[in-house]
Amino acid sequence: MRRCVLVLSICVFALGSGMAIAQDPTIMTFTDKTSYIIGDDATLNLSAMAMNLGPEITLDVHLAIIAPGGAIYELPDMNTSLNPWFPNLTLPSFFMFGPASLGSFSIGSFPLNQAGDYVAAAAYTRPGTLEFVGELAWTPFTIMNQGTSAGSYGHLYLDWSKSFDELAPDGEVWVMAGGLFFEVYEEERRREALDKDEMEYGCEVTTWDWENGGETTYSKYLDAGAKLDMFGSPLGTVALPKFSYMDMIQYYPADEMVEGHYSGGSNYTFEGYGGPDVGAFTVSVVAPAPVVLYAPTLYPVPEINRSQDLNVSWEGTGVGDVFVSITSYDIDQMTQEPTSVTQCSCRFVDNGQGTVPASLLSQLPPSPSVEWYLPSFSISRQAETAFSASGLTELSTAYASASVQGNVDLQ
Repeated sequence: MRRCVLVLSICVFALGSGMAIAQDPTIMTFTDKTSYIIGDDATLNLSAMAMNLGPEITLDVHLAIIAPGGAIYELPDMNTSLNPWFPNLTLPSFFMFGPASLGSFSIGSFPLNQAGDYVAAAAYTRPGTLEFVGELAWTPFTIMNQGTSAGSYGHLYLDWSKSFDELAPDGEVWVMAGGLFFEVYEEERRREALDKDEMEYGCEVTTWDWENGGETTYSKYLDAGAKLDMFGSPLGTVALPKFSYMDMIQYYPADEMVEGHYSGGSNYTFEGYGGPDVGAFTVSVVAPAPVVLYAPTLYPVPEINRSQDLNVSWEGTGVGDVFVSITSYDIDQMTQEPTSVTQCSCRFVDNGQGTVPASLLSQLPPSPSVEWYLPSFSISRQAETAFSASGLTELSTAYASASVQGNVDLQ
């Protein structure tokens, strides 16, 4: 949702926020969920918090809902004239307010009556002007049509990954584990990751729009109980307690996992004990061996000539497959933001060697001038096991993966 709207555009908000100094007054907005469904008898509860740690100041206070397409509806009367909710409000030094509710709004009623991406925004301006003081409060949320349930499923994962960058020239290893459970709806669409099992051997190129990436379904989270457990780690059982935030429910360790939690070739078992939405289950998956990449070396950032074949080499196992991807971005020179993403995805037999042909590399955009959108390279192994549980109508999956990734310079 990076549209310029206030006057009218969100860009004006952003420009104003760039002028903030340490003692500027601050304001923040909060919604009770990240997404809402029309027809689900849902309401959006909007809250705000404000403070002024600097000297006394008089300001206008704007609070608004920005609808899909950029229309701005200012609270409390949903005016479109950018009239502040609180004009000429004096904030004394060390003023504190909230968090406090600003009201509840019915999903499906104006202005929350269409599916799309919204923003709850708040800002201070100098009285009688649109000159911003301090930073814009910016809380995105999504409204979706109810759609038809397409079933429910679970996703359990154990990941070993090694990343290269300037702060980790020798590579930094991360180990993560967790679980997610969803009810899936057909209405809202977005892109889903390429299904590795359906890939042919060799390489293919896919491009999708940065803002609207295509074909997956909206899902809401399901509750599988207070915690899950993962058995089989060399460091002992890993508890995966439930963490809830707004409408999100996820299961992951309370403490950071370390490299010793992962052992290639070991059998890991996830056990769930049942909850309001998902019943008990047990499923095991064998962790693949960590990936040892020989070429390309990912530090320093390697320069890759798109007009030449790229030879990839790694320590092969002789069993199964590896997956290689190179991802690059088309950048809008005005906004310095991506407009599209192009990915070359390859599936190779895990024998230690594979080639990405120049005919496909040449379809990737070259490296942009924006450093934080440098192209990326990844190589991974993946194992999976299907499982079922009451409350899950679709076959669910436990995954274990090992990957190496870093930036590359495409020329």
